[in-house]
Amino acid sequence: MKALSIKDIALKANVSITTVSFIINGKAKEKSISDAVIKKVQQIIIDSGYKPNQIARSLRTGNSNIIGLIVEDISNSFFARIARLVEDKAYKKGYKIIYSSTENNVEKAQELINLFKSRKVDAYIISPIKGIEEEIQILKDEQKPVIFFDRNLPALNTNYVGAN
Repeated sequence: MKALSIKDIALKANVSITTVSFIINGKAKEKSISDAVIKKVQQIIIDSGYKPNQIARSLRTGNSNIIGLIVEDISNSFFARIARLVEDKAYKKGYKIIYSSTENNVEKAQELINLFKSRKVDAYIISPIKGIEEEIQILKDEQKPVIFFDRNLPALNTNYVGAN
């Protein structure tokens, strides 16, 4: 069965696409949409199992609500614990985490950064390795938040979290 779009919901509810969008995005009251219309649209959404297209939303808003976490080896207990803490904190703020391991391979790290860029992640948390400075500088030039942890590349003047 084809997933329902906002247009499909609007047709079923006999309202405009804009009205459905306002209801989905929590702006119905400020746009003076009646309670009856809100209830009708919300019921169609519930009955149909509608889920917003996150890619379309991120293209529209410029935010994916995804953070990229790049470490040496996610199966290493140190990195796994860090990943869990980051995931818990991020989830509470409405973000999801994409994890990946570089295996201390520069080419793989560069590929991962570029993959995450193509997925429009909002921020990067990285245990960096030498050789990715150019990619990090590009992220910084694009105003993407980048945080290093465990290791630092001081020449890049990036936020860093470490332990003594």
